[in-house]
Amino acid sequence: MMGNPIAGIGRVVESDNHHMGLGLAKLVEAVERFSGWLWLASGDAMFCILPDGSRSCEVALIPWQGVALACRFDSDRVAGTRLAPTGDEFEAILGELLSVS
Repeated sequence: MMGNPIAGIGRVVESDNHHMGLGLAKLVEAVERFSGWLWLASGDAMFCILPDGSRSCEVALIPWQGVALACRFDSDRVAGTRLAPTGDEFEAILGELLSVS
């Protein structure tokens, strides 16, 4: 997407791996690393990852045309983890979000 729908927090990326499908993979990696929650609904299914690492795929109560995604992190757990300067953009954004709140 070109443009910034989240002024002040979101950053537009116009190069690198932009729009190559790595966003969901990076999000799942962060959810697993920081024991977060993830809910992904599409069509008549909902995929979930819970803090204990368990995964499930359930029939959605309301079919969803398109994709809806929500995630949640325990900010204390993320803040307590040393984020190495690896150049990982996702971790950099998490760090920025924590410093804003």
